[in-house]
Amino acid sequence: MKNYLIVLFYLILFTGCDNKIYASEENTTLKTTIKHFNLAKVNNHLITSNILTKKKIKNFPKWHEEEKKRVVESMVNHEIILQYVFGKKNEKDILNERKRMSRGFALIREIAIESASSTFTDENLMEIYEKNKKSYWHEKVYNTSHILLKDENQTKDFIVKLHKSNDLNRTFHTLAKEFSQDKSSVKGGYLGHFESKVMVEPFKKALESLAEGEFSKYPVKTKFGYHIIWLHNIVEKGYITFPNAKPEIVRNLKIEVIDKWYFSKLNELKEKSTIVYLYDLNST
Repeated sequence: MKNYLIVLFYLILFTGCDNKIYASEENTTLKTTIKHFNLAKVNNHLITSNILTKKKIKNFPKWHEEEKKRVVESMVNHEIILQYVFGKKNEKDILNERKRMSRGFALIREIAIESASSTFTDENLMEIYEKNKKSYWHEKVYNTSHILLKDENQTKDFIVKLHKSNDLNRTFHTLAKEFSQDKSSVKGGYLGHFESKVMVEPFKKALESLAEGEFSKYPVKTKFGYHIIWLHNIVEKGYITFPNAKPEIVRNLKIEVIDKWYFSKLNELKEKSTIVYLYDLNST
């Protein structure tokens, strides 16, 4: 898993998260001229600084030599695998480096998981569950939604609307999505399962006083504003059951499978690849 996280780190390093910067770089009206440079060649594919964001291209000369070598080497490793997966799936190569990288990693995931499909049987997953059962213990948790508002009177009005509603789920979801002052608004106010102790005291106290399926009859004031809390259900402390733990087990197993496949395939292919390093640390 450690190695796969390194792979993801360098994927972010290359393509970056500053898409707005990259969009500006492609804008023909941009006054700043960006000097690109070649880094390496793997078989017939030239790796250039085009794959980096504008900011990283600018900072590359300032990096320590060892860091430059590490980054370029990682680019080379990725390129070896990308060439393999595009060929394996018989897909046409993509000219845009960023889109190519993104599609390539999707193919890596697909091929790696296909190669280890037998490890995802219920029997194997259950074995993993039993082996790690201690990690699936949980305290009492509350499955909850809320609506957060800044105005107390508006909160009271919404509580009245909820009481009068013939479809509580739909009304709550709609009000939360449109008016709630919280990131959970995009999910209709849904907060998920959590221990009450993670919440600020007024919220915790109000939540613990609710019966399953009940929402707060009065605004619950905290430092964030006024809440309407809806308790869906309570899960008493105990072990998460295998069916509920299964999605997480599968997720973690996929990461391990991809990690193992990636580096195993890299070791196999690297010796057969023609690699030429083109960057000059002194002149970059």
